[in-house]
Amino acid sequence: MKLDIQHGIFTSYSGSAVLTSENHIATTTIYGPSDNILRDEICDTLSFEVRVRHSSNARPFESLMSGIVSRILEQYIDREADRYRSFIVNVYTNAFNLSLICNSVLVACLDAGIPLKSMFYCTGIDTLFVFSGNSVDLWHAYGPVDDNTRKTAMKDLEYIKESIKYGIKDMFSL
Repeated sequence: MKLDIQHGIFTSYSGSAVLTSENHIATTTIYGPSDNILRDEICDTLSFEVRVRHSSNARPFESLMSGIVSRILEQYIDREADRYRSFIVNVYTNAFNLSLICNSVLVACLDAGIPLKSMFYCTGIDTLFVFSGNSVDLWHAYGPVDDNTRKTAMKDLEYIKESIKYGIKDMFSL
């Protein structure tokens, strides 16, 4: 698996990322954070909206992935750091590769300066494992998960971490 990462290529957005693996691509754009119009108790933390679109218009997959990405962002975004603000995440893909999509969202969030509680990395194609450090925080599977699948996910984790660190190295300067 070769992973190519680009970020910041769509300058009209706050953040963007394009991740490519073999013939699959996931493009994520982030608009915001911008001010919420409604400043009430419901919107007193950083809020977001996620839209995933697949090139084949696979509506059930789009809905599923929008929910998975939302759940990941709910867990890893520091919503108290940027109160009364909101942002929109748009993902366009030709892949059914769950980790490609989720890692694209991570890189776009970093590019947009969205405050994160911690880094997260995703592995797996049909079975998604979301790691913080070396422990699995979230996962999604279409069926049973065996030990071989878990071992492969752990093995892929180091490659994903190194690829993302290399892909975003110019984003941060000392």
